[in-house]
Amino acid sequence: MGQETFTFASTSGSTEAANGVTFGCGNDQKDFDVMGRTRMVGVMGASWGANSLISQLRARGLSGNFSYCMPQFGEAGQAHPSTFLRFGDDIPRKPGTFTTSLVRYPGEDVFTHRAAGTSGIIIDSGDDISLLNNAAFNALKTALTNYFLQKGYDYHVITSQHNLELCYSRPASVGYLQLPTLTFVFSDGSGLQVPARNVFILDGDARTKYFCLAMHRSPDQSCLIGAFQQRNQRIIYDSTNGKLHFGTELCHISK
Repeated sequence: MGQETFTFASTSGSTEAANGVTFGCGNDQKDFDVMGRTRMVGVMGASWGANSLISQLRARGLSGNFSYCMPQFGEAGQAHPSTFLRFGDDIPRKPGTFTTSLVRYPGEDVFTHRAAGTSGIIIDSGDDISLLNNAAFNALKTALTNYFLQKGYDYHVITSQHNLELCYSRPASVGYLQLPTLTFVFSDGSGLQVPARNVFILDGDARTKYFCLAMHRSPDQSCLIGAFQQRNQRIIYDSTNGKLHFGTELCHISK
């Protein structure tokens, strides 16, 4: 652990400095591959905990709000398009934004799959793709099977690809337009709408074309919305009031 002055660009045209911010250093990172494309060296803490960056900034009189908007891979001709982490008044607010409540972690029971099909869920930009507990994953798998049967699509389950469990063969003519969207519906009725290109990964070679559900089974009972499913969404955390705001946005343009 160490302490340092963190300096941020400001909408005032100058910079804002936060002195004595505590942070940690990693020197032996493992399992930080993101879809096989990049390797991170650490994760910024943004929880309600006293040592998270957001809590430390709020204790220094800065806003407890922060936001990001993660672009699609390859948008705007970039292999890894850039984006910004925004704070306070620098966060853009646009029409069409939805709001749900954030809940402080109350224990493992929040992830229990209930008879109504509901469960608690984490939203996390540090995990590449979403994790669903067994009950939720199986329910989604069944829903996809029924959807493809109803549509009359001749898709067949194939062996795991890219370490993704649920994969289907597809005709070469099938793309994202022929695949369904998905919505994470929250208890207040708001929903995070995920387009097909953020639900599935299309791949293949000259002989075989396929697509895979870009989600994993959780190793425990938790559920989590990962970064892949958050692409082209403006995500705004209001940690002071315990609210999450979200809405569709072209992140490679607005950042």
